[in-house]
Amino acid sequence: MLSLLPTEFLAWCLFGLGALALGGLGLCTGRWGKSILLGLAALLLTGAGITWTVADPWVWPPVLGLGGLALGLALLRAGLVERTVSFFLTTLRLSSVQAALLLVGGGGVLGWQLLALNAGTDELTGLTLDLEQALDLQPHPSLSAVTDAGNPIPLFTAGLMAGESLNAHEMDLLHIQGLERHVIQTADQTLDYNCHGWVFGAGRCWVRSMHVKQILTDNHYQVVARAVPGDVAVFCDSTGEVRHTGLVKAVAPDGMVLLESKWGMRGRYLHTPQQHAYRHCTCTYYHSDRPGHALRGLDESLPQGDKVRH
Repeated sequence: MLSLLPTEFLAWCLFGLGALALGGLGLCTGRWGKSILLGLAALLLTGAGITWTVADPWVWPPVLGLGGLALGLALLRAGLVERTVSFFLTTLRLSSVQAALLLVGGGGVLGWQLLALNAGTDELTGLTLDLEQALDLQPHPSLSAVTDAGNPIPLFTAGLMAGESLNAHEMDLLHIQGLERHVIQTADQTLDYNCHGWVFGAGRCWVRSMHVKQILTDNHYQVVARAVPGDVAVFCDSTGEVRHTGLVKAVAPDGMVLLESKWGMRGRYLHTPQQHAYRHCTCTYYHSDRPGHALRGLDESLPQGDKVRH
């Protein structure tokens, strides 16, 4: 019968019954210390019996809670709490202790805010970097594609995460990473494609990061030291995994490169190789003599007016 009841309900009931039993023993016997010991021993035996019977450890949190409560009451009766409080109050009157507390407290507040800032940045960059795991990616119902070597590349569509808004965090991302005045938005937010889907998928689908290296190999891309417009920029993390791709849109006479890329579920942006949401990654440029970067099968499956040209 007990196994049919919610464990939280049973735990609170046991805690209440135990408190009643301890209080009753203390009032009836007049020997509070011995009553606590006897009551706790009974509770431990009861807990062990219930655990043995139903093979469920739910009983131990209330038993341990009652034990902690009994210990606290015993400390109050012994006067230890009063002596401890008096000692701390006396210590706090010392100017050196007050100055040390201010130093520690001020440093703690600054550290807390820095950690909060890093946590916010990680959350926002996580939305752009790990969407393949967070979003419900489904095989694309109508599109298919292969590399120049004939190897199929899975294409996907994406739906919103539970409770997520497409407009959430867009400005926060730019503000927290200090990018407001360093990038230019070229397209609105969309889940129609990710960065790889914009570069290799004709802007109509999602392409997983794990397939980018195969695309680069099968379509005969070569690493180049000096980028030219039309080259592909590939961003890899410290482990060598591909996390982001973009396109070289312009190269200035002084060598400055201007890229365009799609940031996860966010919009597309013009940016330099240094100012973007993937700054923990290393950028490498790839060149191919292909007429475009879209995988085979994609351009042919789209109406002429809908083809994405880079």
